[in-house]
Amino acid sequence: MTNFKEVFESHYTWIEGFMRNVRRLSNKQALVDPQSKRMWTYSEVNQEVNRLCHAFMKAGVKKGDVIMLHDIRYFVSENKLTYIVLNNGTSFNVDLTLTAIDAQLNPKRFMRVNRKYIVPVNMVDILERDINGKERLKLKPGKKNPEIIISRDNKQNVHNWIDGCTHPK
Repeated sequence: MTNFKEVFESHYTWIEGFMRNVRRLSNKQALVDPQSKRMWTYSEVNQEVNRLCHAFMKAGVKKGDVIMLHDIRYFVSENKLTYIVLNNGTSFNVDLTLTAIDAQLNPKRFMRVNRKYIVPVNMVDILERDINGKERLKLKPGKKNPEIIISRDNKQNVHNWIDGCTHPK
């Protein structure tokens, strides 16, 4: 007897499975952002992925190139838009909230340090306190160095995260 997968899914890939769902379930719910309750259909997810891919292509990314999480400098939310900022200074608008992005990332590598920024631990240079007691997270030198103030409620969590990631037990 022939194996089902050999006959029907011999060329099956993740993208083929996704595109099959786009064709079959285009108007059905595919994703939900738990914070905003926004929902995307398979067709909308496909459109957003294509938009992001075209932005990467416009920035010079070619087929076969790899964008690693290590290339991400930070995620930022500004004026109701969310951006991925890469180490080379390139930024891309993504149609997701920081909460939705944060839910997909490894919490050992990335942290939402305030309502505006998610940063990877490998980009953290130093935490410093100013004379008013505000703590600023300084990123390693790069093309874009925003001022990132740690929220009062999140200070201890940020310290624990950095200590845990840089000095694992």
